[in-house]
Amino acid sequence: MVSDNQANITLPLGIVQRLDDFLETDEASALGLTSRPQAVVMLLRDFLQNLPKKRKIVAKNKKKNTLLDITVIGNIPKCNECNSFECKHVEQVIKSPQIAKQMKKDYNIELVKQSDTAKKQKESIEEIEIEI
Repeated sequence: MVSDNQANITLPLGIVQRLDDFLETDEASALGLTSRPQAVVMLLRDFLQNLPKKRKIVAKNKKKNTLLDITVIGNIPKCNECNSFECKHVEQVIKSPQIAKQMKKDYNIELVKQSDTAKKQKESIEEIEIEI
């Protein structure tokens, strides 16, 4: 029976089998995991804690008397006005020395364009050699 502060979930059988296989390992034992519920709670808690944090930037362009409304996911800015990662507003935010300094000071992050991140991931994947 499920208590008021719990819920049942349904998982695909393949995932349940992989979870069961993991629970039989020394690694699971070292973590103190002995049951499916323990493992699922630990995995979900870890996953949720490691999600990229969202931050909001509202910057005023004094010359044009406009506001830039940007959400930063991890270290990638997204324009809320254009609903884009690659618009002129994102470029303005990335190139702004004041915003860069503030983000580094407050959050220890450097803003990057989404396309630059994708290029780096692609480059690192291309460098991997696989031997069979």
